Amino acid sequence: MKRIIKVLLFLLLSKAGIAQHKTVLSVNAFEKAIQAKGAQLVDVRTPQEYKEGYIKGAVNADWQNEKQFTEQAKKLDKTMPVYLYCLSGVRSSKAADWLAANGFKEVINLDGGISAWKAADKKIEVK
Repeated sequence: MKRIIKVLLFLLLSKAGIAQHKTVLSVNAFEKAIQAKGAQLVDVRTPQEYKEGYIKGAVNADWQNEKQFTEQAKKLDKTMPVYLYCLSGVRSSKAADWLAANGFKEVINLDGGISAWKAADKKIEVK
């Protein structure tokens, strides 16, 4: 019984540690943060959504395409902050969980996604 409690406690604390690596920022705070040197900006929407407009400097890593997403994730530096966004924040939140669980030290999600970015009249690039 004591062993089971220890295992459960370990699992609980492990999950708590993962959550500490994730942050959600407002549009203005996100915009300021991605200006930092070494910021890794990732758009986790589909390639078609990405082509319709993205935040300058963002690379596309389609969360819905596991192979493509993991290949792009391998190119990222786990020790540097990773800034994520999608359309509304749902996919990027899931991607943030995955990155944190896979050793990324700091993962930041845009609250409201690119929809909030556009609503705040922030600039987007179009391919």
